[in-house]
Amino acid sequence: MFLGPAAEAQWIESNNGIYGGTITALANFDGHIFAGTWGGVYHSTNNGNGWEQMNEGLDNTFINAMAVNSSGKVFAATKGGSRMFMSSTPLGSWTIIRSGLPNDPIVELDAMNNKIFGITSTGLFFSLMDDSPEWKQIQNDLGPINSFSCSGENIFTATDNGIYLSTDGGINWVSKNNGLLEKSIYSISSVGRFV
Repeated sequence: MFLGPAAEAQWIESNNGIYGGTITALANFDGHIFAGTWGGVYHSTNNGNGWEQMNEGLDNTFINAMAVNSSGKVFAATKGGSRMFMSSTPLGSWTIIRSGLPNDPIVELDAMNNKIFGITSTGLFFSLMDDSPEWKQIQNDLGPINSFSCSGENIFTATDNGIYLSTDGGINWVSKNNGLLEKSIYSISSVGRFV
């Protein structure tokens, strides 16, 4: 793993203590950085200068995706369907969440306030409320979603038909394709109002 200051082009290796091989997911919350690997989850509180493994309760250490919600709950999706783990606090033990999960693996996670959103390998879109550990599929007519990103109250999705925006948690969607020359979008990221 490498971390670099925002305005400089120099990268510093920061994998001291990570022994899980390939890093597949990153998440951060209030000074905590979480790295999902093929050997489980690692946690750092010093900008990646040192890492501590946090695998207690994980019965599958092949991590596909990670996210942390506004309450500081950490979520990790593992390889294989119908499997999601949650830790109520950084460095806490993991508990499994099965209710409502799809059979296909969840490949991407992101957080908005106390909600966690995820997409599966087939592009199905799901949400999870903090106080109800049951995944619910978000019905939409966008077709398979290739990637998505949460920013504030906005959810942006990347599809084979362009980019769509929801401002109400995925209930309604508006096309944001003005100016796009190619509408097959495979990855998306957002910060503030920038996509």
